Amino acid sequence: MKKVFIILFLLIISFNSLGKSIEKNFLVTNKEHEINCKIVFPDKKGVFPSILIIHDSEIYDIDGNIDILESNFLSTVLDESKINILRRFLKKDSNLPIYKNVADELSKDFNVIRFEKRRNLDTDLIHEYTEDIIEIIKHIKKFESVNEKEIYILSHGQASYLIESVTKKIEICGIIYLTPYLLPHFEQIEYYMNYQIHYLNKILKKKKDIEESTKPILKKLEEITRLKNNKTVFNEEYLILGYNAKSHFDWHNFSQNISNFIFNSNINSLIIMGESDFISPSELIKKFNTEKSYIKVVEYKNMGHFLDNNLKLDGRISKEIKQWVINKN
Repeated sequence: MKKVFIILFLLIISFNSLGKSIEKNFLVTNKEHEINCKIVFPDKKGVFPSILIIHDSEIYDIDGNIDILESNFLSTVLDESKINILRRFLKKDSNLPIYKNVADELSKDFNVIRFEKRRNLDTDLIHEYTEDIIEIIKHIKKFESVNEKEIYILSHGQASYLIESVTKKIEICGIIYLTPYLLPHFEQIEYYMNYQIHYLNKILKKKKDIEESTKPILKKLEEITRLKNNKTVFNEEYLILGYNAKSHFDWHNFSQNISNFIFNSNINSLIIMGESDFISPSELIKKFNTEKSYIKVVEYKNMGHFLDNNLKLDGRISKEIKQWVINKN
């Protein structure tokens, strides 16, 4: 009888351990800058593929918290009287914190690493931020649970601009692009602003509502176009979409090769787009040739740029990533 109880006890422990994961904090130093990092990994012995999450432009928090209703799109587009028109499309509480949720879901099978991004990322910090990513990848290769030949990057939004520089200095197994920027900086902004204008024209019926809702976008679009064409000199303190003029040009110059790299680099890539994305609309990817053996494109009908839009993803993105990684190994 005693043996039976022992066996049952061990079975219960084993059952409760299934699907569990462990989270640990660690520090990485790049020159004098300390980077707060977290790794979450399966609670079982072995080595596993690793996924490093790289932040979008508006997200600094290690877990991926962001107030979507304060994001550039809404603050640029809507006044208080019109915000409810799109509120049903842009819920701020649906899938936050983005990176922690994705990491927790993937950590049953993989090491997932996330970190706190440098604050006030501007013109002088693009290269330092790229070096942060490289140092983190070097550091995690020392961990017992990490297979250094199976390291992936999960790049969110504007982070797609950084990946080419990373891959020139360190080898990675593949890239997961989550709602990525696909055009150079100025072109991406012009594209999504025109897309937003077209969208508001489609969903609003009254001419007055259309004019009031599109006016702030048109103003920002005009400023961006003037800046791009060097027709106006903006002072250092004047910000357009959160960046001063020099920062805009630095990001634009840094991102010139973005579409060529994503679609012609021969690096295994999973590209996840949302049909309700107002920053990197899924229709944009149709302009490129994605019929290549190393590229897989997935679109979610009700997903926005921040995995928002009140869509309960029910782990679908994580399942897609998991299956893709498994198929590549």
